[in-house]
Amino acid sequence: MRTSYARLRDTATSDVVPLEVVARLVEHLDRRHGHAVLSGARGSGLSTALGCCVAQLRARGHRVHVLPAHVADTGDEARWPELSPGDVLAVDVRHHHHVEFVERAVGAASATGAQVLLVARTGPEWDPVQDVVRTHGGYTFVLRPWSVHQVSQALEARGLRTRDAAEVTTLTGGLPWLLQYVGSRPEDGSPEERADADGPSSGGIGVSVLGLLDGCSSSVADAALALAVGYPAGGRPALPGAAADDAPAQDRLIRSVEAAGFLGSDGTLPPLLRDCLLNHAPAHRVQRWREQLVEDLIRSDQELGAWARDLVRQGVRDPRVVDAFVDQVKALTAITLADGPINDGLRAPGLAEGGREELREAARLLRAVLGAGGQDDAVRLELCRLALCDGDPTRAARELDLLLAAGGPLAPEGILALGLEVIQAVDLPHRAAGLIRWVQHREPAAADHPGVALSRYAAGDLRAGDASVERAAEVADPTASATMLLARGVRTSLHHDPEAALPEFMLAVAAARSTGAPPALADSPAAMVALWGLHAGDLHLVESVADAALRDGGLGPLVRTRLRVLQAFALMQGGRLVEAAEALDDLSHLAPREELWVSALQVGIARRADDPARLRRAWTAARETTLGHPVSLWQLLPLAELGLAAARLREFDLVRPQWQQAARLLAGLREPVLWSTPFHWYGVQIALQRDEPSAAAPHAAALVRAAQEWKVAAVVSSAGRAWVQVRARNVRVDEIEQAARSLSQIGQPWEAARLASHGAAAATVRRDSARLLECARELRPQLAAPADAGAARARDGVRGGRPHDEQRVALQLTERERQVAELLVAGRTYKQVGDILYLSPKTVEHHVARIRRRSGASSRTELFGLLESVVGQRSTGEPAEPS
Repeated sequence: MRTSYARLRDTATSDVVPLEVVARLVEHLDRRHGHAVLSGARGSGLSTALGCCVAQLRARGHRVHVLPAHVADTGDEARWPELSPGDVLAVDVRHHHHVEFVERAVGAASATGAQVLLVARTGPEWDPVQDVVRTHGGYTFVLRPWSVHQVSQALEARGLRTRDAAEVTTLTGGLPWLLQYVGSRPEDGSPEERADADGPSSGGIGVSVLGLLDGCSSSVADAALALAVGYPAGGRPALPGAAADDAPAQDRLIRSVEAAGFLGSDGTLPPLLRDCLLNHAPAHRVQRWREQLVEDLIRSDQELGAWARDLVRQGVRDPRVVDAFVDQVKALTAITLADGPINDGLRAPGLAEGGREELREAARLLRAVLGAGGQDDAVRLELCRLALCDGDPTRAARELDLLLAAGGPLAPEGILALGLEVIQAVDLPHRAAGLIRWVQHREPAAADHPGVALSRYAAGDLRAGDASVERAAEVADPTASATMLLARGVRTSLHHDPEAALPEFMLAVAAARSTGAPPALADSPAAMVALWGLHAGDLHLVESVADAALRDGGLGPLVRTRLRVLQAFALMQGGRLVEAAEALDDLSHLAPREELWVSALQVGIARRADDPARLRRAWTAARETTLGHPVSLWQLLPLAELGLAAARLREFDLVRPQWQQAARLLAGLREPVLWSTPFHWYGVQIALQRDEPSAAAPHAAALVRAAQEWKVAAVVSSAGRAWVQVRARNVRVDEIEQAARSLSQIGQPWEAARLASHGAAAATVRRDSARLLECARELRPQLAAPADAGAARARDGVRGGRPHDEQRVALQLTERERQVAELLVAGRTYKQVGDILYLSPKTVEHHVARIRRRSGASSRTELFGLLESVVGQRSTGEPAEPS
């Protein structure tokens, strides 16, 4: 049944009041069922409800006598009206609770056959007067806080948006007197933004709240303020104003607060009223109860953590509260990253936007408590951790610097573990050495962490890394077991067969999943396995281990981005250029470490697409990142890709210092075959690209030595020799084909097809050329290169003023001819088309001649315009001459 509402006039409580209670009350009195009590909290609309009831009873023929308030106050019976059967005597006792007076009124009404309508508050002080009516068969009608449905109808009656009803109800607790301050004008914005600080007639919500406090007893006012600072309405710690061990007294106090109009429909202080009390009540009184709450929590053996965030938000700077809040933030970080958002009962790994906003608020509050006692070091440590969780390693590095500069009493091992993650994310290995020295100076044993070994290996210090692994092995720390296995795996990859390192890396992945290790913030064992796969040519392993880690969750945004970057690099190496480019578009939270990888991806995709203009743009964008990036063991692969792009564009001298530093790093690690083989393979290609055979010799010699220990090195060593044969036009078909097929098997199908196609172009025997071309087509990745944004645009079907509609309809192209046409109108030369399609330039020219004969084009310009209309593309200039 739809509840009807009546407009209120000249009231400060509300514009409308529900008539459902009034209707039941009128029906009760009209049928002479006995006396009645109409009760409600302050501001619940009692006056309006009484007026509506009186009007409806009189409309039904009843005589209603409203006893004036001063008569009820004085108990002057001489001024009582004369009562007759069927009359209703309305007695308003909201401002007093004289039991004797109510007893006389009920007795007088009963004696004459009249009925009493008693209007009273709901608090315990009014229980005795209500009991008088109930003992004479009276029935109680209560005005309660409004439901969402009632609030919605009230908003509708006032011409406001009903879709805000649930939010308004939560904000006000359904208290009618508070509703006038929310949505008082039908404007856009949230209910909080529309809470009118200068409300109608009362001078604003602040004035109303202060008036509400002044009209209460001191015990009720203190209890309301205590609720505002965080005391629970029931439970521990007990509200001040009644003995903590006296449950009935506590219950009576809460009922008094409710009767004063402070508690909403759920029995708690509504958020809007709570904020007003904290902001408008005298500051010294609010601060008194904040301090008292902390003491009562400790005295009642309550954990401060549940109250810490709210107290810090209110401005409490008690060191005990700050400590509890820091611990709460630690737990929040771990839970948010480990669990991720829950959708439809399924785990969706990663940090959702809502969770990230929660962490950002925690960071804001932590900054606010800086300077509170001796807590600054712990606060800055958590600020550093939160920055990593939020995907901002630069901010984390700043917080780490401030933490180290302060030199507080925090345990060095805690700083070391997090600091190493920060340094990994910003990819500044030289800073790791400074951090380790800082820790060793304060507590030498704290530096025995497996992360120290990883940082020293990354910087090329083999001896120091080995020593750190040995020392860390003596420390039994279950939360560092994954890092320990990771350090051992890297040591194995540096000293022994690379294949033996993979099981240790996989054990580290399993340990990170199963132990109580903290969530990965900057790097993870899965990323190390992906690095192993990229260097070993196992691209399937890269994709599978990264997918599994991303599904499992427990990763910060930086680690998730790192895994996606490594996946994209594997896609590029496998020739799946479209997918690699799409993966780049989806990346966010790029740490400085990943910027180098992304730059290498962009130039690598352009190079493999054989798009010189795009390669030039990508290299120009990547140049600053490349030149300003430090060299580390984990970054050799993108550095090598960027070096090859620079060599192709005749700018290798710019990156020569980084290249030489990388060579020295590998030499310091004694040329580990896993990490050095791709570097030397790129070195051979760079030397051949620059036409410097002498520069290729050291790299070729290193590959020959590595070939004795590792099959991947043997494959690229053979490929290097094949390239030298091709450049010298000394084509040995069997060796070139075998080298190309072997390259494809180690995850380099694009390089393999390129080697075979160039061998075909260098072959002097037609049969050899055809064989190598067929090999190139077989090995060529199936997905085409992504088109550059400006390389394909629609044409209007006319070029040079000549229509091509009829010719376009008549001209039918084979699949191969269409491929040739698309590349030509995109501005490629015959040689470039041949390199992409693994055809000789002569074969491309032959396809063009066949198309021209069938089309009847009289010139190359006319043919080019026709091809554009057929394939729907154009280039920026005339078709290039065959090269």
